[in-house]
Amino acid sequence: MKKAIKREQSANNVWALQRTNELRNIKTGFLFAAMLLCLAQTAAYAQTKPSSEKASESKTLYGAISPLSETQTFALDFPEKLQYWDKDAVSIGSGMKSVNTYPQQMKAKKAKKGETPDFTFTFVTPGIGNIEKGEPVDHPAGGKVVEFSYTFPCALHVSDKDGKVVKIFELSSDENVMTVAVHPQFLTVDASVANSPVTGFMSKDPAKEVDEKIHDYLTRIEYNAYCVFIDQAKRVITNGYGYPKIMFAPVVLEVNKKEKAQYEELNGEIDKLKAAVNEVFQGPLNDDVRSRLMELGGYFASNYTESSSKDSKQLYAYNSSLAYLLGGDAEEAYKHFRAASLGQASTPHLTFINTYPIATETNHLYSTKDELEVGILPVYTVDDLRNMEKQALELAKQQELQLQNEAWRQELEAHNVKDAPGYVVTKNGEKIEGKINMKFIELTSTQILDMDIAKLVRVNPEGAKSRALKPKDVSYIVAGDKRFEPVTIAASAAIKVLGALSGNIGSDYFMEVVHKSGSCTAYYDPAIVSMESYYVKSHEEDKVQSYRTILRAGKASETFFGEVCPDLLARVKAKEFEPTKESLITFVNELAGCVK
Repeated sequence: MKKAIKREQSANNVWALQRTNELRNIKTGFLFAAMLLCLAQTAAYAQTKPSSEKASESKTLYGAISPLSETQTFALDFPEKLQYWDKDAVSIGSGMKSVNTYPQQMKAKKAKKGETPDFTFTFVTPGIGNIEKGEPVDHPAGGKVVEFSYTFPCALHVSDKDGKVVKIFELSSDENVMTVAVHPQFLTVDASVANSPVTGFMSKDPAKEVDEKIHDYLTRIEYNAYCVFIDQAKRVITNGYGYPKIMFAPVVLEVNKKEKAQYEELNGEIDKLKAAVNEVFQGPLNDDVRSRLMELGGYFASNYTESSSKDSKQLYAYNSSLAYLLGGDAEEAYKHFRAASLGQASTPHLTFINTYPIATETNHLYSTKDELEVGILPVYTVDDLRNMEKQALELAKQQELQLQNEAWRQELEAHNVKDAPGYVVTKNGEKIEGKINMKFIELTSTQILDMDIAKLVRVNPEGAKSRALKPKDVSYIVAGDKRFEPVTIAASAAIKVLGALSGNIGSDYFMEVVHKSGSCTAYYDPAIVSMESYYVKSHEEDKVQSYRTILRAGKASETFFGEVCPDLLARVKAKEFEPTKESLITFVNELAGCVK
């Protein structure tokens, strides 16, 4: 079996496409610019809303290698017994079913018993191998799953009437290591959902639980892999030797009829595209039509930029994607399809989505039709392409967020104190002068806020060793023009933003002093980023209370100051105060007046 490159998961193909295209764009940047200058002199960009027109009434393509006719016959030699799976002997729950091995959309008939077929398609595999069982891992929904890695080398052999092997398609090799998470429903659910456990094993020893039925689990793993690659083999047969059908007749985008006269050259290229697409759907693929489609793809691609109007970009980008797709360049086709940004319910969008998997495989089969051994094919399904779309959108969002996050990071850094000149006064009355460092905000590698860090001040005295002190050891801190003091948060105020607890209830923290009035103090908590978060302390209390909690005028407010300041509590209930710094200062002044 021919050594093949490792087959990647199709959901990750969008990353490979982007990487390839970035390199390609660097090389072709100058050529692209020159083409734009030339084309600008001969063809104006279409600025009118495009309309879709059928390029062909047919929805059927011809098999890329040798489409079998009605007068020919074929046979399937697909095993029903593998290393673990035996169709006649093993049936595990409702999930194990008979595998449908009949390829669709074939004009040739299946050979009758005793009849010599014109072609025989043989699925060759020893079954799963290189099996390794991993340690149980946690599952998000609870419990644990047990991961297995394995290989499933398999190929499709095509033999002629004389029994001579004329073609070998490698579907998977020993280099293609696959993984699966075994879970409690694995033996009973359908193969298509076997990798989506509802929950994991709840027992104390999941590995032992799996080992007790290890043959059943390996049988099911092998059966699932067999289903996947039998389906791929059927697609190879259909796309190479049958007449694959798509759901929608191919369409191109044209200039609106009312403004068509303004775009003579563009109309001519669109007519060429329609003719070439129609040719693809009316007869077998050939080098001439593929070459013309690639040229047309280049023409449409060169006539739009990122700054083009939405309508112009749709017309040029979509037509380019269709030309490249049928011409044999799946990567360029997908890139321009993404640029077109068509509505998901639009006919062009649906046409491309449903044509892409078949056209991609058909073109690959056509390109390798003269080879005896064919390496692993690029396998796409409609779901794969939609996943690629989803990931491309997520990538774009991430890139946009990355720019926003940079500004966000800078804003967060402003909450921290870094090398500010100042001093710390300890509970023992010692004054330590130097550069003050206090961290209130820290972003982890996963960009999750860690708000349990405002519990340390570090002083770097000039010419002396750095000292780190905790709130219990500090009386107050002066850093630049700010003053910080240790506080203990009341239980009702301990829940911070993002629904996370900032340390244990009753733990001490450093907070910035906003205002002092008599025996009352207002604080600002720099560790809160979703809103300005203020706290209040009076000499009657040994803990600070959230100002927002106070403004809700519930039981916590009554306990905190209601008994000694009933008039102030009534004003709070009447919503005379707001969660702002100015209103906080007014409140603290009023509070100080009645807790003397």
